[in-house]
Order: sequence, then C-alpha cells, then structure tokens
Amino acid sequence: MYLDEVLYPAYFKNGFGKILKTEIDLYVFHGFLLKELDECYLQRDENHQENKVQIKYLELDKQILYNLASKANISIARFSTLLENDYNVFCNGTALDYKAQLHKIIQNKRFELNFEKKKTIRISVVNPILRQLLIKEINLQDGTPDFSFNKDILDIEFVDFLQLLGATDSFYEHFRDKLENQNKIDSNESKELSNVQRLKKFLTNASSRLVPQIISFLLEFAIQYVTSS
Repeated sequence: MYLDEVLYPAYFKNGFGKILKTEIDLYVFHGFLLKELDECYLQRDENHQENKVQIKYLELDKQILYNLASKANISIARFSTLLENDYNVFCNGTALDYKAQLHKIIQNKRFELNFEKKKTIRISVVNPILRQLLIKEINLQDGTPDFSFNKDILDIEFVDFLQLLGATDSFYEHFRDKLENQNKIDSNESKELSNVQRLKKFLTNASSRLVPQIISFLLEFAIQYVTSS
C-alpha cells in the first residue's frame, strides 16, 4: 500500500511523530487519488510499482474532479487547491502535453470567439493543472491571461492562443490571401514583420464575418493533431 510505504517511514524520519500535519495531508491526499482514480488515469512504470505511479492530471475532467471532491467531502475549490499542490510536489517538473488538452477543447467546441470588440477567444478550463500551465505559458510569451469573466473561463488574445497551439504558421498559410490583401491596403506594412506580428495586424481589422472560417480552421487543425498523434 502506498501509505504504508511513505507515511510509516515519515513518522521516524526526524524522530517518531515529528511530522507536520501538512505533510501527512500531502501523503494521504496523494494516496486518496491513487485509490479512487480509475486505472485509465494512472500511468505505471514497467514494474507496476505503486509508488512509481504517475497521475494523468490533465485528463481529469469536470465530472471526475467534482466526484472526487464529493468523495473527499470537501468543496471543489479546496479540492482544486489540494490537487495543484499534489501536482507541484509529485509531478516533479514532468512536462505535460497541454496542447493535447487544447485540441480536445476545440474538438468539443468548448470555446467562443469574441471578434466584435477585442480579438479574443474564451475557452473552458476547469482543470486547475491545465489552468496553471496555460497561465505560465501565456505569461512566457508576454500575453495576458484573463479569468475575470469566470474562474473557469480563460479569455486570451486570439494570436496568443494560436501560439499556444503552435498554429501561427498554419493559420498564416490558410488565410494568406486575406493577409496579403490587407498588407497591400496598408502602405506602412513592413516586410520585416514576423507571421505573428502580421497576424496581430490582420486580426486587429478582422471583422466578425471571419469567425465561421476561423472556427472551421480550428476544428480542422484539431482533427489533424489527433490523427498525427
């Protein structure tokens, strides 16, 4: 049992009983996840040793999170905090494929384009680990993640979202004619601009009439990602 392997030795590590309650909570919560999660959400090593199990944190959807919170008899907010802490301690910096989750969000159409005023996209992000990773990545590319609308709804600049997906070049190629036409109209357009800069300039003037075409692009891009994975 996981708790036998980690909690018992912890009681003797610094002299019997000299263990913080927060440390006990950490081990017990991790043991709770290992016990309650179905095997499809656990990745074991070749020897199937329980203490070498990696939880597939990003695979935990809204229903699973709420079910686990209910079993633990705590609020979803408290559970989310514990889960984030668990990930930060036990994931040990392991790279997680957040892009795969973004493609699932696209495929499941859990997004909304807002092109009336700002050129942004709103995506549903319930998983606290995915939220943490996206905030980090958006900040690294000098973007601004916005959860002010709803704590489970991320509102970001559309170009920032394309960068998260790694889809800037594909988007540029797909809408090349429209981009080039826009560049001809704008006499100040510099040939030195990167694709990302051109996209930002293009989207600044893009009307909501482009939204259906952009949605089609996103759905096609997501399908191609899954097919090639």
